[in-house]
Amino acid sequence: MKTISVITLFFIALLLSSCQGEQGPPGMDGLDGAPGESSLGTVFQMTGTFSSQNNYTLYYSFPSDLEIYDGRVNA
Repeated sequence: MKTISVITLFFIALLLSSCQGEQGPPGMDGLDGAPGESSLGTVFQMTGTFSSQNNYTLYYSFPSDLEIYDGRVNA
């Protein structure tokens, strides 16, 4: 009995919260402009042996023309 009343209350709340009335006016179209800045990530592949002989460290010399940005990357 309790389950039936909960389900009934759920459907009543669903019906009462539905949208009514006319749709509002459409928003403004976006402006066509110059494309924004696009920075693509660069992937480097390196090989090495991660062992106790090299104190569990790997070193890689990055290219000098690589531009590094300050900040976080959001995926």
